Amino acid sequence: MKQRFLAILGFLLFVPLASNSQAPPSFAPKFMAHEGKLKGVKGPDWQLFVTIRIAGESDINPRFNQFLNALVTFVDKHGKASRGVVLVIYADEKLAETINKAIGVVLEEAAARSKPAVIDALQISATVTDPATKNEKTFEFKKT
Repeated sequence: MKQRFLAILGFLLFVPLASNSQAPPSFAPKFMAHEGKLKGVKGPDWQLFVTIRIAGESDINPRFNQFLNALVTFVDKHGKASRGVVLVIYADEKLAETINKAIGVVLEEAAARSKPAVIDALQISATVTDPATKNEKTFEFKKT
């Protein structure tokens, strides 16, 4: 009887662990931004690195508001030493065009809120990766 009880208890403890081990990691932040000074270039050049995780269409607006705030803060802090922005976005590939448009809106709004000449001079690249299929789309944003 004692062995049977321990076997059932072991089974009950093991099953939840096994089912959770296959779930995607929930610890990954939905938004993360940090800046870094570029090495090997003349002058103090700074670059902003942003990672965004979008679970669905309802995440686009809040995440890109965070990106807007980070971008304006970055440009205000570093001014003309701001050289580039690298966006790494994890989202369903069906949202890629919507994300592309959202980035354009963020750039327009950032130019209105901060230093337009600096925003226009930034080299901005965004890669949208679908977490399920691992397909990628890359966008470059340049003022013409």
